[in-house]
Amino acid sequence: MASLNERLKGFRTILLMAPVVLLSILDQIGAIDLEPILLSLGLTPAQASAAPGIIALAAIVLRAMTSTPMGRRG
Repeated sequence: MASLNERLKGFRTILLMAPVVLLSILDQIGAIDLEPILLSLGLTPAQASAAPGIIALAAIVLRAMTSTPMGRRG
């Protein structure tokens, strides 16, 4: 049986970014307000404003770790 890492190969970036995109869209259309949610999780206002950049950095790291195109297994 393939390891979880192998089964997720090519999909890790998508799995991380899809909820981020959905939350961002909901925030932009006014369905939710992300700032109070992030603050309630214990983030400071500075950390909450840095969250998108941190998530983007995580996506870059994930893409650097994989050798397969997004959505395909090696």
